[in-house]
Amino acid sequence: IHGNTQHTGKVPKRADADLHIKRQITRLKGELNRAIELEAFERAAQLRDKIKELEKAQEQEGEAKNELDR
Repeated sequence: IHGNTQHTGKVPKRADADLHIKRQITRLKGELNRAIELEAFERAAQLRDKIKELEKAQEQEGEAKNELDR
C-alpha cells in the first residue's frame, strides 16, 4: 500500500536487538558483494568473518529466547 518493503516504524524492545543484528548482517552482505566485485579479497574475508560472528550471536540469542519462553 505504501510502497516500502521494510518496516520503518517503532519496534518492540524485545525484538530490537534481533532486528539490529539482521539489518547489520544485510548491510555487511552488501559490502561483501561489493568487495568481491572490486577484488578486495582481504576486505571480503574480514566482512565474511564479521557476518559469521553476527550470525552466531543471532543464533545464540534465539536459543536464549527459546529458553526464556519455556
